[in-house]
Amino acid sequence: MKRSTNDRKRNRMNRGVVATALALAMGLGGCDSLLEVEAPGVISSDAWDDPANASLLVVSALGEFECMLPVYIRSTGTIAHELMVSGIIGVWQNWAARWDILRNDLGYCGNDVGFYSPLQTARNLADVGYQRIEGFSDAQVPDRASKLATLAAYGGYTYTLMGEGMCESAIDGGPLVTREEIFAMAEERFTLAIGHAQPAGNHAILNMARVGRARARLNLGKGAEAAADARLVPEGFVHNATFSDVAARRRNSMSVTTHEQLNWSVHFAYHNLEVDGVPDPRVQLLDHQRLGMDAMTPQWSPMK
Repeated sequence: MKRSTNDRKRNRMNRGVVATALALAMGLGGCDSLLEVEAPGVISSDAWDDPANASLLVVSALGEFECMLPVYIRSTGTIAHELMVSGIIGVWQNWAARWDILRNDLGYCGNDVGFYSPLQTARNLADVGYQRIEGFSDAQVPDRASKLATLAAYGGYTYTLMGEGMCESAIDGGPLVTREEIFAMAEERFTLAIGHAQPAGNHAILNMARVGRARARLNLGKGAEAAADARLVPEGFVHNATFSDVAARRRNSMSVTTHEQLNWSVHFAYHNLEVDGVPDPRVQLLDHQRLGMDAMTPQWSPMK
């Protein structure tokens, strides 16, 4: 006898119910309740006292810094009129208009705008990681000096960005400090990084820290000392942030929002920028020859 279409659908549904029930039964065999599940990757604070986790401390701090960096660039660039919003979302327009509401927009890592919270998180992870590893011995942590240099250097850049982006800020719940005090904290961390990187032979972090200290000292008005640091850096030195498509927070969201989504564009002031009649090599742009998502703003994207 030929079965009807309804019969075939009913049999498939029954098989699906049985398969689901078996899956649930197997899952429940490992715990007393569906709500009692241990989240992988969540560890207690005591685990950071284990020298075996030193590498994880470094990777965590760097990962948070690199997730924060595009958010910082986009947020501060919009306020400084280096970037223009070419999308249509209201909160982006708040930043473009510099409305007072921004004082409550702290942001989070991976968000389009709002850099304060992700910057503070990156700063804290670098500082805490440094303090933890500093308490371990060289015998406990392989390549300890290089790890300390890396955390101090990235920590120095978080303080530098904080000073350049804020008139004042608080550190770890303390009182407000001025941007000059913040730049001094950056200088201190870059000095620590240089001290660790030299004996470790980590030339990438050594030169990164020298560039960072020169920048911090320039912000402090220490022109001669800044120049002395900069002269020690090989010509053409570059230290890149790293990005990947393996996860959303690892993507270069500046590239995504400008080249792919067309929600941010470089401000008119930087189009075809020249210095003394020569194109400025620091400002390399792509003219998309079209409008952004708002159908109003010419879409130009940074090529850096």
